[in-house]
Amino acid sequence: MITELHCHTTASDGTLSPAELIERALAQKVELLAITDHDTTDAIEPARQAARDRLELWPAIEMSCSEPGPYEVHVLGYFIDPTHAALQAVLTRIRTAREGRIAEMVKRLQSLGLELGMEDVRAFARGPRSAAGNPLDTVFRLRDAQHIVLEVRPPTISCGGGGSLRHHMGVCGRT
Repeated sequence: MITELHCHTTASDGTLSPAELIERALAQKVELLAITDHDTTDAIEPARQAARDRLELWPAIEMSCSEPGPYEVHVLGYFIDPTHAALQAVLTRIRTAREGRIAEMVKRLQSLGLELGMEDVRAFARGPRSAAGNPLDTVFRLRDAQHIVLEVRPPTISCGGGGSLRHHMGVCGRT
C-alpha cells in the first residue's frame, strides 16, 4: 500500500489545493493520505469531498510548538476531530500568536533598515494563508530568522482526539 502521511495544501504552505492534492495522490497510486497542514484543519473537508471513497484520508494536522532551546518543534497529529471546539480554539490562538511574531519580525527587520511591511509579507504569502506557515521563510528563505521570534507554547494536541508524533526536532535542521 502506498501511503503519504505528511503533506500540505494551500491551506498552509503547500502548492496544491486540497482537490489538486487528492488528484495528484491518486495519479501516484496513493491509497492512504494524511493532510497535515500547519495549524489549520481547513483542507480536511474539501479533501474528503474530493476523495469520495477513492482513497483513505486520515484527518491530521501539523501543530507548531516550542520547547526550551532554539529549536522549533512541530507535532503531527493523526485521527483528529477537525470540528472539535477546543482544538479549533488552540489553532486560532496559534495563528494569532504567529501573526504577532511575524509583525515583530517585520518590525525588527525594519529596524535593521529593510523596507518591508506586513502587507509586503502577506502579498508574498499564497492566498489567505498569511497566518499559516512562516511567510518570512517563504519570502526570504531566512533560516536564521527564527531567533528573532518569541516562542509560544500551545496546549497539547490531545484536545482534538487522535495521536501525535514530534516533527522538526531541529537535530537535523529544517526540512
